[in-house]
Amino acid sequence: MENAVSARRLAIVPTLKCTLNCKLCCNLMQKFDKPYEVSAEHIISDIDRIFEIFDYVEWLQFVGGEIFLHRTLPAVYAYALNYKSKFGKLILMTNATIVPRKEELEVLKQYGDQCQVMISDYGKYSYKRAEMVQAFAENDIPYLVKSYHGDMQYYGGWIDNTDFTPFTGSDDELAVKIKACPQIGMENMHCLDGKLHMCSNSCFMSELGKSVPAVGEFVDLNDSLQSISQKREIVRRFYKQPVSACRICSFRNADTAERFPAAQQEERTR
Repeated sequence: MENAVSARRLAIVPTLKCTLNCKLCCNLMQKFDKPYEVSAEHIISDIDRIFEIFDYVEWLQFVGGEIFLHRTLPAVYAYALNYKSKFGKLILMTNATIVPRKEELEVLKQYGDQCQVMISDYGKYSYKRAEMVQAFAENDIPYLVKSYHGDMQYYGGWIDNTDFTPFTGSDDELAVKIKACPQIGMENMHCLDGKLHMCSNSCFMSELGKSVPAVGEFVDLNDSLQSISQKREIVRRFYKQPVSACRICSFRNADTAERFPAAQQEERTR
């Protein structure tokens, strides 16, 4: 389709709450003093606005936080069925600490092979892994287990992206550096409560107030003064140049950054 707008990965964030408190969480959940949920009604509205902008999304993802903490997501998954022809896969990300409830399993079954649950296996911390796998297997819901413990850690472990040390080089130098960023390589857009960013780090760093996005670095889905065409044009410019968050994001050094064991827990202070 001429002038079509598509996304490789578009993640909707329904909750900032999590069952774990990982020291190096790449989504920075451990940094939120008052993690919150987005209501099902607002998520459904975001889905409508998303598919006004996008003609097609390869992966429509739900990520957190821990998504199975959110009690009203079955209604969201059911609503997203209206857009089945406009996305390739429904992808759910979980840390295997909460087994999905019956109503969640029932609606996910309706997707058949168009749904896949990606289970991050953190060993002893993913204490519901076996029950979760059994529930998905019994309901014919496709799933994939990624190991993040022991000697065979997915991607070799985690990167420390928590100190927000700014890059002091020029814009041209930063543009070269971000070519190593896996978020940009995956074109991993993230939407949180009506704000669509080009990547998870821009999304969460902005939400934390660590980075202030400039005009054109994100889409406000609910901005009635901006036309659909204008919003589509912003999305087309994603990944063309660094955004504000790139200066404080360690993912720009992903090819050389030190790896650490995943899911190291720290004491909660909230």
